[in-house]
Amino acid sequence: MSAPHQSLLNNLADVYNQLDKDPYDVASYQNAAALYNALGYPDLAAGAAYKALLLLDAVEDESDERHEDAVNAFRSSFAPHIHYKDGQPQDDGEDSTDLAISKHIKHVVKPSV
Repeated sequence: MSAPHQSLLNNLADVYNQLDKDPYDVASYQNAAALYNALGYPDLAAGAAYKALLLLDAVEDESDERHEDAVNAFRSSFAPHIHYKDGQPQDDGEDSTDLAISKHIKHVVKPSV
């Protein structure tokens, strides 16, 4: 097994260790999708990416049974990294974080036209 291949497998193991701790972590599913793709497993990459999409939907949909868990995980993994130009909220207040998350999701998950 080549060193780059082993490195990808080690990174994938780290991602799944993180998912054991926080199964609602969208970023970890996105990372898993990228790693599966790099390893040559597009079907597994698609599955991990779809799980990330489902979790983003849960963040947006307050009626989703996973909404609270998904929002909390999203806040902890993405909110510290969301920065906006043109005076968008960046402080640590909960309302500002929720607004930034909402804007981020609308930017990332664009409705089909």
